[in-house]
Amino acid sequence: MQSARPVVATLVIVALLLVSGCSAPSTVQAEDDDLGTVDVYEIETDAALSPTPSDPAHEIWTMFVGVVTQTVAADTFNAYWVGESSDTDTMAYVSRDIDDPTNNDPDVAYAFYETHEEDFVSDYAATNVTEDFAESFAAFVLEAEPDSDSPLAQKLDFFWNVPEFVEIRAHISEEFGLE
Repeated sequence: MQSARPVVATLVIVALLLVSGCSAPSTVQAEDDDLGTVDVYEIETDAALSPTPSDPAHEIWTMFVGVVTQTVAADTFNAYWVGESSDTDTMAYVSRDIDDPTNNDPDVAYAFYETHEEDFVSDYAATNVTEDFAESFAAFVLEAEPDSDSPLAQKLDFFWNVPEFVEIRAHISEEFGLE
């Protein structure tokens, strides 16, 4: 007959850990308008996440840090939000504790886009200035330098005329083998 000691010892250790508050950190959950219930991870000063996410959230975080660098991720953002909804193609995003005025009405944003389509790389870019910058930067990274003088080409030329952005573009292209 086998001894029950190992099982009892394990249960005692688990009980002591739980009572002492030494259990593994749990993920904080929040409600997001687009993603529903999301897991929120704190971004540490070394760009590590607390608690450590499971895949694929960890894989996406690793790619993100590869793009923006560890320093930028740690110094610029303080939270990583991960969720899944069939209503959106977004799975995760980063944030920081500042007010970010946005146009929360997609119909108004799309109507604005239709009126000013030549000024934006996508309809989503017309949502607000933050998304316009993000979408324009993505176009700058993924597309060739524009050779026209259109309003959109002038917007993308802004990135081409800032050496730091050109350096970041080169870093991203190298990191992901885009060129």
